[in-house]
Amino acid sequence: MSLEATPCPVCGLGTLCHRVKQVIVDIAEYERVMDQPGFWCNHCEEGIIGGTDLLATEAEFQAFRAFVRVSPLSDEWLPRRIRRHAAPGASR
Repeated sequence: MSLEATPCPVCGLGTLCHRVKQVIVDIAEYERVMDQPGFWCNHCEEGIIGGTDLLATEAEFQAFRAFVRVSPLSDEWLPRRIRRHAAPGASR
């Protein structure tokens, strides 16, 4: 089932469109911009990422996570807060 052109479940004002959007992955003190495919709302920019879209960036995400874990600035035993959000100034 495709989510293309379905109403946005977050804002209810836009529709979902499958496209690639730049997102910032933020782990501890580090940030990395990644091109994340998914179904993104054309109004609020929230998205639904799953299946093949998630797999498309999984290797890059895991490599970044591994980098942070071995960084001298991070403590690998502390819980990590991981979030993905829109990159400032990124094309929408």
